[in-house]
Amino acid sequence: MENHLIKLEEFFSGKGVFITGGTGFLGTGLLEALLGVSPNIGKIYVLVREKRGMTPAERFKKMFAKENFRHHSEETLKKVIPITGDLTSVDFGLAPEILAEIIENVNIIYHSAGLIKFNRPLKMAIELNVVSTLRNIQLAKKLKKLSAFVYVSTALANINIRGQIEEKVYWPGRDPHELIKLAEANLLPISESDPEFTEIVGRHENSYTFSKQVAENLIQKEMGSLPVGIIRPSAVYGSYNHPVEGWSGSASSGHLGYIVAHMKGATRCLYGDRSTVLFAIPCDFFVNGTLVLTCYVGTRPIEKPEVIHITSNHKVNKLTLGDLNDFMNNEVAKNPCNSYLWRPHSKVRKGWRYEFFNYAYILLAILIYIPEKIFRFGPRWMSGFKIVLISYKGAKYFANIADKIERISIDNGQRIMRLVNPEDKHRYAADVAQVDWTELFARSIKWAKTYYYKETGSIGFKHQVIYYTCISIEGILYTLLWYLVYVILMTFTGCPEISSAIGVMIIFFVHWL
Repeated sequence: MENHLIKLEEFFSGKGVFITGGTGFLGTGLLEALLGVSPNIGKIYVLVREKRGMTPAERFKKMFAKENFRHHSEETLKKVIPITGDLTSVDFGLAPEILAEIIENVNIIYHSAGLIKFNRPLKMAIELNVVSTLRNIQLAKKLKKLSAFVYVSTALANINIRGQIEEKVYWPGRDPHELIKLAEANLLPISESDPEFTEIVGRHENSYTFSKQVAENLIQKEMGSLPVGIIRPSAVYGSYNHPVEGWSGSASSGHLGYIVAHMKGATRCLYGDRSTVLFAIPCDFFVNGTLVLTCYVGTRPIEKPEVIHITSNHKVNKLTLGDLNDFMNNEVAKNPCNSYLWRPHSKVRKGWRYEFFNYAYILLAILIYIPEKIFRFGPRWMSGFKIVLISYKGAKYFANIADKIERISIDNGQRIMRLVNPEDKHRYAADVAQVDWTELFARSIKWAKTYYYKETGSIGFKHQVIYYTCISIEGILYTLLWYLVYVILMTFTGCPEISSAIGVMIIFFVHWL
């Protein structure tokens, strides 16, 4: 039974699905893949809420018009049933008839929704990441036939662990039900500076990763030997192959924000050391891994939640911060945008150098805001200031994870992926060893340029003129800086050799920055 091959189409045929977080980056990727995994898949219920004055139906109509859903037929898209509900309410606040329909028809639950901000109050994190998990568990126990329950966690859930993080559930130090009661009674500390906050979260240092670890414990405690899987993705980048090469969702949050900001020259730095290992995975590899894990737990006896990491690591297809920086610099130079704040080129920095460049670019964006609107350089629908802020948030993502994780085991995940039916292995690739990082970032840049910035056309003479004009201006500025230093020092020393040499040293220092 253990070595029985995983056949995805066969498993998902006739199965009904319930998803939370189906409109987020990962959830959207998962929803799209489910629509194509089997022509006979049942209804897919997606829990959503009204947003920006749009009803759930309107939100899905807008989403289905985008490039990643266009290849699906109208008939296929009708299988998606958006339902309005609340993540933390009992039975999600669903009407009795909707709840009864879900209990009757759903076999698979994906819980992907939750809070993804690092710095939110602990009460909010417990409610949105732990209470919401409890509501999904309660629903799973009511289903007439539960085939699989998969929780989308994060590779950061156990950053409090020193050494190698294994594919197992770790004890957070506090009982999940106790924390839920404290949240309901409004007895959890509000500020991260509160000593009680540190006492509760320990080495996590933030509410997000702690709450994800607590949620995993709640699942293990409540679901016992039910068919449960926990998947922990690391930093998820654009799709490698499917549904559209480079597809990155909204592309404006977290580390994805760094990419789109870098393309416009709105950032000059990545936080950390060049040697820092970056744990990463393309979006479609995460989605494929999730589908495979679903089949695995749904076709085998499970004694406890099956946990897998879906990521590169220090041994398999290692990616460093220096690699990412160099790949981005090289690929953006090959495929530049039609306009940018300044020539896209960044360095890996930390400490005062990192802060200096971040705040310098925020100041620059403020200074050019009015001229940008008057002369209309850059995208009309997004200001340079907004691009810089997206960059800053992206840099903060790296700041939050850099040096926090030493090593991550991916052995269990790779073992399960090897069980996929040979006919499915290409379409549902999830082995990170197959990823060419240079190609991934090249595809992500091409997608962002076409769909995010809405720029079309081939690279031509105009792009070369803009690019080399920026380089020339940089050279002129360095020359002017050297001359200014030279003139000032000549006033005090009267020695041209010393003045010139010190000027050159200052130029090298500024370039090093």
